[in-house]
Amino acid sequence: MLPRAYRFDRLLACASLATCTYNPMTLSTSAADVGHSNAQTNAFIGPDGRRWVWVYIPDRNIWFFCDQDRNSSAYAQVKNYNTDELVQFDDGNITTPNGPIYVDDANIKYMLDAYAVWGGNTVEQ
Repeated sequence: MLPRAYRFDRLLACASLATCTYNPMTLSTSAADVGHSNAQTNAFIGPDGRRWVWVYIPDRNIWFFCDQDRNSSAYAQVKNYNTDELVQFDDGNITTPNGPIYVDDANIKYMLDAYAVWGGNTVEQ
């Protein structure tokens, strides 16, 4: 876990929630900029010191964020999807080590549907 002073002063530079402009989806500018998204995986370390990854599911208009420590399965699926899309430029027509990107996409949607049916920490806005 990151020291408290680093998390809030250097990572966020936010005095209050009302004035905070921190956006973890902004791409990191250097290897030391761990509070913003890695260009290859969309992974980042949040202000809580946890490891996060995110993906946008366009046909459902959902931004899905996963915490590696709380949901390692979803984290791995999202990271695989992001690696296939952002590094290997998989458009569904090539075979990657994890299979076509549509396999990863289906797995993520299955998890989202399971949370919606059987519970979980979901917030729709």
